[in-house]
Amino acid sequence: MGDFEGAKEALNTALTHNNKDAHLLSWKGHISLALKDYDEAISAYGDLFSEGYDQSGLKINCALAHFQKKAFAEANELLDDIEGLDVKNGLMKARCLAHMEHIPEAITLTRDLLTQCDSTEEADVLGALSLFYVDDALYEEADKYQALALEIDAEQTDALVTAASLALYRLDMNTAEQKVSRLLLMMPTSGRVLAMKALIHMYRQELVEAISTYELACKEMPDHVGSRVNLAWCFFATGDLDTAEKTFNEAVEIEHNFAECHGGLAVVKAYREDWSASKQLAKKALKLDAQCASALFARSLYLKVKGMDEQAEAIMNSVMSFQSELAEQNLSETITLNFLTKQKLNG
Repeated sequence: MGDFEGAKEALNTALTHNNKDAHLLSWKGHISLALKDYDEAISAYGDLFSEGYDQSGLKINCALAHFQKKAFAEANELLDDIEGLDVKNGLMKARCLAHMEHIPEAITLTRDLLTQCDSTEEADVLGALSLFYVDDALYEEADKYQALALEIDAEQTDALVTAASLALYRLDMNTAEQKVSRLLLMMPTSGRVLAMKALIHMYRQELVEAISTYELACKEMPDHVGSRVNLAWCFFATGDLDTAEKTFNEAVEIEHNFAECHGGLAVVKAYREDWSASKQLAKKALKLDAQCASALFARSLYLKVKGMDEQAEAIMNSVMSFQSELAEQNLSETITLNFLTKQKLNG
């Protein structure tokens, strides 16, 4: 009847009589899942597993609870134990792989699912495949599959996210904004969509809006280092060096080996005229990525203050002329460079 709270109340009464009954524990997992109490669901299924009950349906439900908690490795481990996953749960496994940054494996699995799905599942599989291709920087394939998905279902969200991403990467901000606005009506708490909206604000120098939107994106995706770095750049662009530095340091805690975190800190230290710290941070960033734009910018500032104007200008000319493949990280770098070059080389 859809009265999950009533079902839970009845179940809890039953559990007072026998809290080890497998059927009751199974219902505890199912009802908790329906009520989005994912920790309780995982606990109930775990109790069943410890008693030797390991049916595929229980593992799939437990994997779904882990997936909803963004515990993708745990969900994937459970799904690995199941042979012959249907298309719906095969897609969940593919999404786990993508979130774990095993994108080629996610693509391979999803292409296999495309040969198994029926007409009611085809749009979702095509849309997911387009999203995995865009995340793997295979833009022609991404464009192809998002178009196929949207021909079948004009509201297929993965395909719409892909289409918005491609518009962003092309710096077609008007089209990107139209698509992102549509997506936000459909999925207002999606961290990925919020991050795209924030990037559009960032590109347009709408910094107050960019900051508030990135803060929402970071809340939804606390481990997404790129959004945290972009949020730091927004604070930097408003002149709030303290919060920018704090936010860059938060990004370092998320991913120690992301060059832009250290490069951003190098720029902040340069603006504070802490040249020794700036030099060391830039050096660390450039070891991680020899083309890290912010580290090169910090290096140019250091050279300029040392009176080595020609070398500083050569570095900046090199940075500004560097053309990389279109990708989200490089798009962020492009927008960051807009901030940097407008502010201090001549200041």
